[in-house]
Amino acid sequence: MRALVMFIGLVAVALATQVGSLPGAPPNWLKPRAGESPPPHSIPKRPGHYDSTDWRRVIDETWGPGLPVDERLGIFDAFWETIDSSFGCFNNLTVNWDSLRAVYRTEVEAETMSRGRFAAIMDHLAMALQEGHTDIGDIAVKYSQMTPGVPLWVVGSWQEVGHFGAGLTPLPDSSLLVYRVVDAHPLGLERGDVVLGYDRRRWVDILHELQEAQLPIRRRYCLGSCSSAMTYSLLSAAGENWHLFDTIDILKYSSGDTVHLLTVPLARRTMHLFATDQMDIPGVPMPATDSTPSVTHGVVSGTRIGYIYCWRWWTGTVATEFYDAVNTLVSDTTLKGIVIDFRYNEGGSIGPSNSGLELLYRDSTATICFTQRSDPANHFSMRVTNAALWYIIPGNGIGYDKPIAVLVGPGAVSAGDQVALRMTFHPRVRTFGLSTNTAFSCPRSLSVHDGWYASYSPWESCLASDTTYFLTHREFPVDVQVWHTRDAVAEGRDAVVEAAMAWIDSTAGVEEGTPSAERRATKVATIIRGVLSLPEATGFQPQASSSLLDAAGRRVMNLRPGANDVNRLAPGVYVVKLKSGTTSQTRKLVIR
Repeated sequence: MRALVMFIGLVAVALATQVGSLPGAPPNWLKPRAGESPPPHSIPKRPGHYDSTDWRRVIDETWGPGLPVDERLGIFDAFWETIDSSFGCFNNLTVNWDSLRAVYRTEVEAETMSRGRFAAIMDHLAMALQEGHTDIGDIAVKYSQMTPGVPLWVVGSWQEVGHFGAGLTPLPDSSLLVYRVVDAHPLGLERGDVVLGYDRRRWVDILHELQEAQLPIRRRYCLGSCSSAMTYSLLSAAGENWHLFDTIDILKYSSGDTVHLLTVPLARRTMHLFATDQMDIPGVPMPATDSTPSVTHGVVSGTRIGYIYCWRWWTGTVATEFYDAVNTLVSDTTLKGIVIDFRYNEGGSIGPSNSGLELLYRDSTATICFTQRSDPANHFSMRVTNAALWYIIPGNGIGYDKPIAVLVGPGAVSAGDQVALRMTFHPRVRTFGLSTNTAFSCPRSLSVHDGWYASYSPWESCLASDTTYFLTHREFPVDVQVWHTRDAVAEGRDAVVEAAMAWIDSTAGVEEGTPSAERRATKVATIIRGVLSLPEATGFQPQASSSLLDAAGRRVMNLRPGANDVNRLAPGVYVVKLKSGTTSQTRKLVIR
């Protein structure tokens, strides 16, 4: 898998300010798409291995002649120039945008070019930016029916995966574990089986050839925005690409045998399966695959641990659903703690999370804010926008002091990334899983041509404590890296959930339970005489100075870890504003 991450980075290297409404629109992958239709010329798959030359020929023949050169250049230039002047996510990204223009535009200028080849050029140009919201495509090409031999490369493996009928997730050796599957699968797949590759070749090796051949790309939900999520998107889509091959290689869980099966039985089969990287948890219903409900909750059967699924932040009812879920579980004083599962979250706007989070946070906490390009000529020059106030988590003066396990993974994107990161500012939160997608940005649509769609991200998130610390493309810091295992999946168990619940069980008694009614009624201030001692700062983010504020909110002195002399200050009520890594909290105190 490490080699594949390096490969992705090498590809990007080798291919060497608009003011709008506040970020928070539904992400581009949720917009309606045209239904699938047959390509103009379906070229039956010829038996045997296809190399890059074979694929280029099939691409040209499948969709036929393309647009006139002036229209192709209009599309190319509109997208390239918009990214060059307004794309907000160049920080933490290794890409030579000028070189990409030089490589691809020269080819686009040719007098003739097939429709499929031009669509592929634009797909790969967008893919080089490795950003979940940023994409461009010829709709008729991208949404052609994927019958055997149609040269479409699927990237991503979430949401509807009925083309293959099974949800796959990578194992450490880059093979793909079947964690969810339709009943009576045409190939007899079962949970715990492993997809090794096609035509007796490993999928991870095949990926290099697909990149070299530059097939047009269909994104299944979205691609990853950091290296680990990008690798996950490429690997986990193995099953959705069966139409490119003759046989599929499966390691059976039940027998331990490796079988080589024809892919033909998958053709023209109607299957439906919604993949989210999650297993069924007894006692907790899953949200709806369309929109309502987007949040569900319950108590895990046989335990005293609450559980919340949250699949999206863009519906009109999600704020109420999330508040009700948190309120129900926080109010149950018999629970040991709560699991909040963000491994799949489609994003939207983070504002709807505030009312639910307020029930968990004692103090109002600044977490992240948005930035935007400040100089069209400088890819890395950014300024903070007026959206920052949206991203303060309101505190209720009480908080929740039982353990909270937050589950994360590459299927959490956009506001799914952002709310998951906001949760890490809570002192009783521990994260489990894999890095989120890290598309901490926000999209805007771009009109380029009839029959085409395009979007890009002019906005980028940063830490409120350090507005130069940009978050897109940066790995999400997971406290406990754990993922599905073959044995657990085969037995219907979720290893990530088990690890989270074991932690809650082991730590639930360390802190006192739900605050008493007396404590809820009074927020007690700490009394200080002479010296204010602060702990050494920890965390995964850069150090930021802490400060002491007077009752009016004015800064009276900067604070440092260790002893701070406050003898010179007048007696009275003060507020300590503590900043350590990603954590930002306030504490009231009285100096005497």
